[in-house]
Amino acid sequence: MNAKLLNTVASIIILMIGVIYIRSSAALGIGTAENMGAGFYPSILAGVLIIFTIVNLVKTLKKKEAEKVDIPNGKLILLTIGIMALFILSWSFVGFFYIHLFLFLLILYSVYSERLRKEFIVKNSFVAASITISIFVIFNFVLKLPL
Repeated sequence: MNAKLLNTVASIIILMIGVIYIRSSAALGIGTAENMGAGFYPSILAGVLIIFTIVNLVKTLKKKEAEKVDIPNGKLILLTIGIMALFILSWSFVGFFYIHLFLFLLILYSVYSERLRKEFIVKNSFVAASITISIFVIFNFVLKLPL
């Protein structure tokens, strides 16, 4: 893959995230320098992110030569991003965080397993269930913050 194209696409995505972040922080109320609102510091961070991203984008676009970048396991990375997006969307629309978390972990462990045999699926299920139960206990009983 072309390094210039990859860097340009990544910069544009980060720039969009910065714009969303600054709009969200402005909704919290920025306030003034003497009376800072909840969105004051996040607005500064978003502004710095946007400035650095624009500088990076300009530097990338000024480059003449195009380096080739090899992304090992690129398909696996894209698959993982897709699974994460499905997890977030399904949790947002359906709810049931812990069931989604268990399925998300089980699917990811199964994708990254070298072999899909019965004992690996049982092991992956056990690990996913252990992590899900641990998160449930920590958030509901220790922190008293139900998800």
